[in-house]
Amino acid sequence: MQPIEDYPCVSVGRKGFRISLGKFFIISVLLCGLSNLVVLELYFSKTREPKSFATPTSREQKNSHHPKKLATKYLSSCRKRESSRPWANSSNLPNYIVEYLDWHVETMCLLDHFRQLKQETMDVKYFVVQCLPGYGPCGGLADRLAPLPYYILYAYKMKRILLIHWTIPFPLQEFLMPTPFGINWTVPDWLMPSMSTQNPAGPLKTFIQLTSSQTSNITFLRVKLQAPVDFLVTRYNEEIKNDFNDTLYTFKKIYHDLFHSIFTLVPPIQSLVLSQLNQLNLTPGNFTSVHVRARHPVSMVYNVSLRTKTFDKSGTGSAPLTQSSKLKMVNIIKSAMSCAALLDSGSTIFFSSDSHHAMNYTLHEYNATVTLSNSYTRIVGRDEQLEPLHFDEPEYMNRKPSDFYPVFVDLWLLSMSKCTVYGVGGYGRLSSILSYNSSCYISYYKNKLCASGETELPQVTGRNITQ
Repeated sequence: MQPIEDYPCVSVGRKGFRISLGKFFIISVLLCGLSNLVVLELYFSKTREPKSFATPTSREQKNSHHPKKLATKYLSSCRKRESSRPWANSSNLPNYIVEYLDWHVETMCLLDHFRQLKQETMDVKYFVVQCLPGYGPCGGLADRLAPLPYYILYAYKMKRILLIHWTIPFPLQEFLMPTPFGINWTVPDWLMPSMSTQNPAGPLKTFIQLTSSQTSNITFLRVKLQAPVDFLVTRYNEEIKNDFNDTLYTFKKIYHDLFHSIFTLVPPIQSLVLSQLNQLNLTPGNFTSVHVRARHPVSMVYNVSLRTKTFDKSGTGSAPLTQSSKLKMVNIIKSAMSCAALLDSGSTIFFSSDSHHAMNYTLHEYNATVTLSNSYTRIVGRDEQLEPLHFDEPEYMNRKPSDFYPVFVDLWLLSMSKCTVYGVGGYGRLSSILSYNSSCYISYYKNKLCASGETELPQVTGRNITQ
């Protein structure tokens, strides 16, 4: 595949960018229930495309307002802060990713200049990640953010500007914002009328195999990808090996730097994270994190009759924690803590869960009885009485953005650890690949060494314990 060579606004007298999408296919997988269902939905906008530049005449060449000259003039100004871009000094991103991010920044910058001059001559196509009413379920936060390398890869392949447009539960920029001097993935006001909540192509379609003839003349390619993290990792690594002969810059190697090159927390959430670090006396990169997804149906902690999707997403509320339910929960927590001891003996533990019952037990009962000197120095967590929400909370219409802040606070704190313990669901996995060291992790759900729930285990300073 040829690299991105030309910006759309400076391609004079060319036929435009073409790329074969023969390899762009999606394999639907249903290995173990809905959690392993791979979904790709694409929505096509038939918006009329702007005209490309024509080769300038001699008269136009003398005109300082001709698009070609304007592009040359403003491109240099768009590159003034090139060294300040968040990915500029990263050693964990390949050239083709850096090339795309630079192209995105400079193309959007040129678009702004041309629109200010009312020059509508830029031929730009967009790759829009959407979550809107009527588009079907979008999944939780991990389902939406984990595919980030995929979004960048395909936007690069198709030479399209990546934009993110969510309205469920709220726009992403209520929680995350573009990094300074990074790519602006928000939808500009002047493009918003094109972001219709109605699908212009008719009924929603799933598992569509694309060809270049289907996509080459579409201005807005609307995408929604949902897949298990493990599948994304494997598939991404296969694609970059086939397309670029790249086996070095794997999904997990690039994720941390790529994510932080594109997203940063909005100030209110950033303040909450800093406050928690100070309150819990945590130093980034110097503790182990444990996430227990107690409300997931697979965990089977709560009464079987309550294990519905609505119950899982909306919270336990006043649901009783029976003796048998508590026993299941306690065994899961003990297994997770045993895994933490295997990964990093003597480390401070930051504990997080989607159940306030699990939080209360761990911070107040388990913390008081465990022999800390044999495993970890202390266990800390956000001691909140309110049940944390899921990002795909079904009753989001009755919420406000700040109600979902804890979702991001916990994710950031979990990702600041040096090692990660997680179980079922994608949230814990997301925190692991986002962490300081994505190679130091363990699943208490899969690992037989700590699945028994015993607290006394041989003290092992382990890494890469994955099964």
